[in-house]
Amino acid sequence: MCLSADYLTTGQLRKENSAFKEANQQVQELNNNLTAQNESLESENTQLLKGPTLLDEILQFRNFPVEKYCSKARRCSRCPSGWTFNNSKCYFVFLGQTWKTWKSWEDSRLDCLKMGADLLTIQNKEEQMFIMNFAPTYYDKWHGYWIGLTGKAQDWVWINGSSLTTGFWADAGSQNKTHVLTNTGHKDKVLNSWRSTNPDMPNRWICENKALLF
Repeated sequence: MCLSADYLTTGQLRKENSAFKEANQQVQELNNNLTAQNESLESENTQLLKGPTLLDEILQFRNFPVEKYCSKARRCSRCPSGWTFNNSKCYFVFLGQTWKTWKSWEDSRLDCLKMGADLLTIQNKEEQMFIMNFAPTYYDKWHGYWIGLTGKAQDWVWINGSSLTTGFWADAGSQNKTHVLTNTGHKDKVLNSWRSTNPDMPNRWICENKALLF
């Protein structure tokens, strides 16, 4: 009888020990998950502290244009009404249907500046492809959309002061004038659409501005 009792006691201890190990493993897994979540939250918090807040963005304006960014329902967007957001920028395309509403390079830029923006600067291939797909097509070999690039062959400068590093010229003869436009008439030439021309020539234009990041 004593052996039987000892056997039962040993069996119970084994079961309890097995259950304890299983519970301990579950606690360890839970602890690992909590640690991972905590690290993720700390990382997000660090990024938030480094990055701009909505208040930071608003404080860039002397008088924040609430009516341009926020609806009557008190919902705000990254870009003003009528603008398009893409990869931290806002874009506005002037779509005057007749040449009488088109403007010179200087007047086009003034129009952008009045809206708190400036003419488009294209930083890379991805942005060039976006613009070519985003801006409406109109089939005119000589006209296009003014962009913020000026200068002459081998010495082109963006309006923000940076030098051109990658160009998307239509052909070798596209760089013999002083101000640049991009033509969207040929969607099969996405990376070959720039052409320089006389700055007084009336054209449509594209403005850009930094988006609110929140």
